[in-house]
Amino acid sequence: MSASKNLIQAAAGVGGGDFYPHTVDNSARFNESDSAYLYRTAGTPTDQNRFTCSTWFKNSKPTGKSTNHCIFSAGNSYGYAKVNMSVTGAGSIRWNYDSTSMNAVKITNALHRDSSAWYHLVFAVDTDNATANDRVKIYVNGVRLTSFSSDTNPGSGDYYEWNQSGQVQNIGRRLSTGPTSYIDLYLAQTAMVDGQQLDPTSFGEFKNGIWVPKDLSGLTFGNNGFWLDFADSSNFGNDVSGNNNDWTSSGLTSSDQMIDTPTNNFLTAVSLVPRTAGGTAYAPTPSDGNLRQSGPNSSGGLGVGFPQSGKWYYETRYNGGGDAYPGLTCNPGSSTDAQGAGITGSYIYYFLSTTVYGSGNEYRLNGTWSGGSNHTTGDIIGWAVDMDNGTFTTYVNGTQNVNHTWSSTDFDTKDVRLAFGGGNGHQLDYNFGQNGTFNGTATAQGNADENGIGDFYYTPPSGYLACCSQNMPELTIGPNSATTSDENFDTALYTGNGGTTTVSSLNFQPDLTWIKSRTYARYHALADVLRGSTKFLSSNSTSAEDTVDSGNGVVWNSTGFEVDASSDWNSLNESGANIVAWNWKGNGSGVSNTDGTITSTVSANQNAGISIVGWAGTGAGSATVGHGLGVEPSVVITKQRGSSPALYNWLVYHKSLGASYYLSLNTNSASVNDTGPWSNTAPSSTVITLGTTTSNWYYVNNYSGTDYIAYAFAEVEGFSSFGKYTGNGSSDGSFIYTGFRPAFIYIKSSSLAQSGIIKDTEVSPYNVSTAYNQPDSSAAEVANHTATYTDILSNGFKLRGSANATNASGATYIYMAFAENPFKYSNAR
Repeated sequence: MSASKNLIQAAAGVGGGDFYPHTVDNSARFNESDSAYLYRTAGTPTDQNRFTCSTWFKNSKPTGKSTNHCIFSAGNSYGYAKVNMSVTGAGSIRWNYDSTSMNAVKITNALHRDSSAWYHLVFAVDTDNATANDRVKIYVNGVRLTSFSSDTNPGSGDYYEWNQSGQVQNIGRRLSTGPTSYIDLYLAQTAMVDGQQLDPTSFGEFKNGIWVPKDLSGLTFGNNGFWLDFADSSNFGNDVSGNNNDWTSSGLTSSDQMIDTPTNNFLTAVSLVPRTAGGTAYAPTPSDGNLRQSGPNSSGGLGVGFPQSGKWYYETRYNGGGDAYPGLTCNPGSSTDAQGAGITGSYIYYFLSTTVYGSGNEYRLNGTWSGGSNHTTGDIIGWAVDMDNGTFTTYVNGTQNVNHTWSSTDFDTKDVRLAFGGGNGHQLDYNFGQNGTFNGTATAQGNADENGIGDFYYTPPSGYLACCSQNMPELTIGPNSATTSDENFDTALYTGNGGTTTVSSLNFQPDLTWIKSRTYARYHALADVLRGSTKFLSSNSTSAEDTVDSGNGVVWNSTGFEVDASSDWNSLNESGANIVAWNWKGNGSGVSNTDGTITSTVSANQNAGISIVGWAGTGAGSATVGHGLGVEPSVVITKQRGSSPALYNWLVYHKSLGASYYLSLNTNSASVNDTGPWSNTAPSSTVITLGTTTSNWYYVNNYSGTDYIAYAFAEVEGFSSFGKYTGNGSSDGSFIYTGFRPAFIYIKSSSLAQSGIIKDTEVSPYNVSTAYNQPDSSAAEVANHTATYTDILSNGFKLRGSANATNASGATYIYMAFAENPFKYSNAR
């Protein structure tokens, strides 16, 4: 398999090592099943009422935990936790103090259940603060959280046992006569400053839009202050602040020291979508920092994705207990093939399965059982996956076993990810390079990849790298590149004033702006540089292009745009309306392009895969127009500008459907199988092929004398993703891997008659994403719709509702997504 021909890719290899001003080298893995925690007795505080706690955490159990992840807590002599700072089982951040005399609690509405990357969490306390709401401040990734489901402030001058002399402090559990609330988290760079209520900028900083750690050595820690860097695997509680406020560990072993950190994030074996059969979900049980999978009979799930390019190595260790099926899958949930290794206690074998896990409807590789090596419990299986050439090789205890080159009938060219499955009682350990002891069940050999990254039992094959962010390719668009995501796409929110409003929050001058009133039922308004600032089309209408009858419409500038009042386009700046504007960067006013049989005008941003194409119809058959991208577009959206010969739909080509299908942006219709609109010809690296049937409406793309506009998008690794998925009808819904933290997502069912929806991270800045707009409707924004709830994550998005518009069981969907940040550098969200 070659790299996808319509994907703008970066070269694989080490990159980004120079991005972080301060690197964090180690973390500690806390497992609830090990009752792991740290404890110490507080000394005399600098200021009992004023302190700041900071930690980075990676959530190993983001959902389904019956108790809280209690990170910091302290109790009284009766063993009751009077104060704790936690991540709840649902993902909220919680601060609370409980006693018979006073009570204070804050629980965030924002949920923090991204298991693929790191969060930075700060609790800043000053109960002497005259402003009640400022006595306890909670920050995540440098941003203060202010929306709470419970919000009771401490009283003035209240004190808490956390920083009280003689009280037992805990990291990793709640000291209590009730639930102990042990955590399932990785922790890194964990610290407290005694005597100061600090902003998060004392512990981290923004660099090119990414919140990154700071060196803490310059802080004044105060009497009870500490800094745990977890660098000593025999003494996790070693305080490196200079105070020697050391902690005692319980339940932690040397195998819990990890090199998975906020500055080098490693893959874990988290199952993001459970196997479902007969309406019942059979998910494997994760533990040990999502590096161990076990489960009941017929358990299985889909995991995190690989980078779309490069060569990657990881290991699994079979611990027995039943059949186990680790492996790889692609295009998950779409009834296509899965591929993996099944360990039965006697053989390792590979399979293809329409049910992903081979339960009942199993297809052997190339029609027969393939390869086989006898092995026993404790054997280590190495996986070498080459995403550039489409091969994987397995090794049993360091000896090559099976080498396979997959074809397009095996795997799609993107969205390859882990698959899990097995029989009753099976257990598998995973190592992606963060710890070669396999959760303490093997003696680590200390092998690394050729870049010196990783901790493997066996030496990786030449050219294969540990699955970590530092080894991911440096991207053409990203925070450590010449251009960033928000210099090519960004969302702006503003409030209309009925006069003139200037939007100056962008880092570029837009060439395509799509505006929608969130408050009122108003038409969508799309303007672009080729048609001019006063001319608008509406995505929810077949109407011809309209020119504003007063004012200037949208006037673009280097930091955004200006809108003024217009009697026929009040959606632009209606007084009191909350308005959203999605913006893309082309390449200015456009140049002539003669690649096609029809000369087009093109504003093409090749670096970001964005092109605006205009042309005049000629009526000629087999016509083409140049798009200027230099690679094949994945999505093309076309619309006639005039009303002759009639008013027609917006037509959408999507690579996942192919050139024999089309969708209509302005309707709720499912995709239509018809070869007319694109002449059954996918776009090439130079041209878009137009409809050739002159006797019917297909001619809408090239009617003589009619002008047209097209918006064409090619995939750019780490910036844009255009694909498909299949819904599962569950609140534990499909996970769609994009390789970045999305800023904008458009979803449309291709199999059901359902309206498309748009979600973005400006309208819904925290998870769960509750709001959406509909391109095919003038309706106001839907602010809170449970059935379309979505978690927007560091590497994709996960559906949390069963709406037919996004996640009906068995229905197929296409999506378009643009990045906030690439996964290589993303914090958890």
